[in-house]
Amino acid sequence: MKLLVQAVYSFVSAILLVSAAARVTHSLAAQTDANISRSKAWALVLDGKRFRSRQYNDDGTPRPWDVLVFNDGKFISENCKPYGFVEGPYWLRYDGDSVHFLAELQSPTHGTMVWRGTVKGEKIEGSLVWTKKRWYWTIIRTFNFTGSIEK
Repeated sequence: MKLLVQAVYSFVSAILLVSAAARVTHSLAAQTDANISRSKAWALVLDGKRFRSRQYNDDGTPRPWDVLVFNDGKFISENCKPYGFVEGPYWLRYDGDSVHFLAELQSPTHGTMVWRGTVKGEKIEGSLVWTKKRWYWTIIRTFNFTGSIEK
């Protein structure tokens, strides 16, 4: 009798465990679909936008004016194109009325640029880290940028 009760208990526990796992999986899938839909909606907020911006060195000295472009889920800095950087995908996270973005641009000759920024209304600001690996050393430079939507 004791063996039968243990077997039934094990069987019921297994069914409950599988049922709970299925509910969690379904819930996560629904949550992921909602996040993807929300992300696509926010991508539309930035897609097609161009921001006239200015970068600044660590010491605050300004660099040349630039245009930052969000288009078809990709990001590019116009000033980076002559150095072989190509547009790369950008990722978004939203926080109230601000949209935070992250983009990574690659150049076969000039390394990698990682852009992090925030768009709020018609304003953009953030930072970028340029990394270029050399034979004996690695160059890492950080810049800040600010700007507003190009009209």
